[in-house]
Amino acid sequence: LHNPSESTVALDGWTLENEADGQSASLDGLAVEPGGFLLLYADDSAQSGSEHLAFKLSSDGGSVRLKAPDGGGERLGFGSIDDDHSVARDTDCCPEPDCLAHRYRGTPGESNQN
Repeated sequence: LHNPSESTVALDGWTLENEADGQSASLDGLAVEPGGFLLLYADDSAQSGSEHLAFKLSSDGGSVRLKAPDGGGERLGFGSIDDDHSVARDTDCCPEPDCLAHRYRGTPGESNQN
């Protein structure tokens, strides 16, 4: 997750949902610093720490939904992903579906514009 604002965003009350199976993970206790990034692991290992989610995503594609406490949020659909690749917005915060790019090993925790 990326926070382009000049204020810290506390994620208490926010959830991230794997729409394929309806599983969701609470983001309580997490925050994204101003201009910062938060790396989350969809590895079905919630017991490993707050950045680890209680579900996995399919390499065949699917969608995730970030839900705010007020019910708002954003949905991101993605297609199949090869091993050692990630799906990333081609420019940070680009809201259009054609902004997604497959990147070898991605840019976890930093801008996709590097």
